[in-house]
Amino acid sequence: MQLGTVKYTAEQLQNIFNTPAGGNGLISLAHQLIAAKLNVANGADATAVAASIAAADALIGGLVVPPVGGGNLAPKKTGALTTALANYNEGITGPGYCE
Repeated sequence: MQLGTVKYTAEQLQNIFNTPAGGNGLISLAHQLIAAKLNVANGADATAVAASIAAADALIGGLVVPPVGGGNLAPKKTGALTTALANYNEGITGPGYCE
């Protein structure tokens, strides 16, 4: 899967998921972006989230998400996109939550 312009293996993505954000907005954003991309890959309607996914990828750019790399973004810079993606992943926006 690609986050920004960097491709990650399944193992690297799992390591990112297992890394607490600890004040790094890049990690929080990556958590929600990975989940959103997996939801879309599993057939969820992407209409409500496509622009947020594209914006998150653009913001991440070539930064490498910890623990794979040392990228960092301020939470205030990623907060709105992280929230938009979380709302999609939690079924608040988009196709809704599936049990």
